[in-house]
Amino acid sequence: MIVTIHQPEFLPYAGFFSKLMHSDIMILLDDVFFNKNYFQNRNRIMINGEVSYVTVPVQKKRALIKDVQIIEPRRSLDKIIKTLTQHVLSASCRHSLHGLVDIFRLDIKLLCDLNCRLLFQLRKILGLGQPVLLASELGVPYTNKSQYLLDLVKRAGGSAYLSGAAGVTYLDASLFLRKRVKVMYHHYHCVEYTHDAPAFVPNLSIIDLLMNVSPENIKDVIYNGAQVVS
Repeated sequence: MIVTIHQPEFLPYAGFFSKLMHSDIMILLDDVFFNKNYFQNRNRIMINGEVSYVTVPVQKKRALIKDVQIIEPRRSLDKIIKTLTQHVLSASCRHSLHGLVDIFRLDIKLLCDLNCRLLFQLRKILGLGQPVLLASELGVPYTNKSQYLLDLVKRAGGSAYLSGAAGVTYLDASLFLRKRVKVMYHHYHCVEYTHDAPAFVPNLSIIDLLMNVSPENIKDVIYNGAQVVS
């Protein structure tokens, strides 16, 4: 069983879902410290042919991802709804993404809650059935980075760990091998598709892919962008 682990990002790019597609289980790493203004509370979208950021304002205090609070939640989420409905979602696909927009109308105060709800809805829209678990609910104590990831994989019943490409720089692969857990690395290069820009811009939020690729082709576009190596 292949387990992958990823922080719960905000409307993530296609590579996030490619990792899920190449795995049997995904664990969302919600119990590590939040990295402000990375992709946990913002992502890139296309507005009128130009790349823009859509951002969830969050409190600046140091906190675990699962505890990060949204600033003025109702006002902040309403602003995102306006951006999506007026500048991003075309009338032709707005119906299929209706459930996604509705999530921003809920009474949500924590960033992780928002991100997880969006991720689960996006998984549904894409027709992906792999289970997604929260690290904070697995009861695994933290020791060091590699050991913690290994312990999470083992707790989920995994025999293989699918790491991001950057894992080769920090992961103690020998630790996994000693415990008979195979380590694989996921390299993602966005398959080019047509969108509203003078030149193709890769790795935008999955929203851009949903807007510009037909439902019958989108899973192939996501899946085929990956190379998995041991």
